[in-house]
Amino acid sequence: MDSQNSSDNSNNNETKSRVFYGEYSLKQWVNLLLNHNIELPPYQRYFVWERDDVIDLINSFNENEFIPPITICKTYENNEISHNYIVDGQQRLTAILMYYLNFFYNSKKKSDKDDENYDEWTINEILKENKSETEILKFINEKIQNKIEQNPYSRLDEENKIKVLESKEEFFEKNFLGFSYVIIDSRNIREQQRFYSKLFNDINTKGKELKPYESRRSYYFMEPKYQKLFDLKLKNIDFIRYLAIISEYENLSNKDINVAEKTYAYRNMEKYLIDYIYDMCAENFSNKSKYKRIEDIGFKNLEDNNYENTTEIKLLKEILENTFYVFKDGVSIIDKDIKMFGLIYFVVFEHKKIIDDQEKIKELKNKLDREISNIKKDENYLKRPNTNKYLNDRLRQSINIYRDYFE
Repeated sequence: MDSQNSSDNSNNNETKSRVFYGEYSLKQWVNLLLNHNIELPPYQRYFVWERDDVIDLINSFNENEFIPPITICKTYENNEISHNYIVDGQQRLTAILMYYLNFFYNSKKKSDKDDENYDEWTINEILKENKSETEILKFINEKIQNKIEQNPYSRLDEENKIKVLESKEEFFEKNFLGFSYVIIDSRNIREQQRFYSKLFNDINTKGKELKPYESRRSYYFMEPKYQKLFDLKLKNIDFIRYLAIISEYENLSNKDINVAEKTYAYRNMEKYLIDYIYDMCAENFSNKSKYKRIEDIGFKNLEDNNYENTTEIKLLKEILENTFYVFKDGVSIIDKDIKMFGLIYFVVFEHKKIIDDQEKIKELKNKLDREISNIKKDENYLKRPNTNKYLNDRLRQSINIYRDYFE
């Protein structure tokens, strides 16, 4: 690999290394893969991206967004044969190659679609057995045309979601992706293995991993007037999750239709919430939005965009602090949803007050607890509480339970 800039990383106790920095066009990255100039190391995980992830990456290039650079490490075998291993960036490079060759491999196992369960597939399947681009294309075409049930191979953009701004050839020639190229000053195989294993681990685990909530918070600043609402603190309750889901539910003309589709996995829920934030912060809010506008919720006594001082949020906090909705770390999503969906729906969206009758409150508590207890008797439910069906069931069950306890 060519390089443009370099730095020296070493101390007296560790293996010395040099790091070179640069960038390649996407066409150059494709050629490096097709010509086996870069390859996956034995310890790399398999491909886990979904079709929309691949399309999102391609669209990110078209929209000139920042794409994290690739990390390549040079290692030697028997002091002679060298390998340029992809230490960080497998998913991105696989996605780029998929777009170039116009195919997608659905690695999610169909037999258990609600779990994070994947085939152990990588691009090595198409690269190692085929020596030329022509052979690779023939291999892919044969796989796509295979009439087997649940064929994981298909064309990438069957729904035309990729925003085409130029020809495909121009796309690969004009877009660039950066790299860090690491070389250690040792031919000793054990030293190399220790160094690169530590490097791989550091890249993937160094520092405390951001929680989804922490990563998502960067989007809260897109529209300052909503920042305090999105970032509302409610006793271990992810308020924006409930705000988004109920906003979609409120906008339905048919309340039997499910909301938050395709959110059975945590990362899909995060994408759903980020889409909600983008929708709320759009300069020209679309009437076709599936969510109810924040302004249309009608928060009372809102001044200077301070949602914490609105009538609805004050009442919500009072109920959480003084009644029985105190959630500690580790409480299941089932408990939270059954107790929170209906509460937020009636307090925030319906602007109602909980009934001032202790006997009725006790009755409400018992109903909520019984519903949670009944749900937890279902082993299938406990295995997959985040499936869309169960989420929507909890939404409706919670609202129905609370209905008779507000005035």
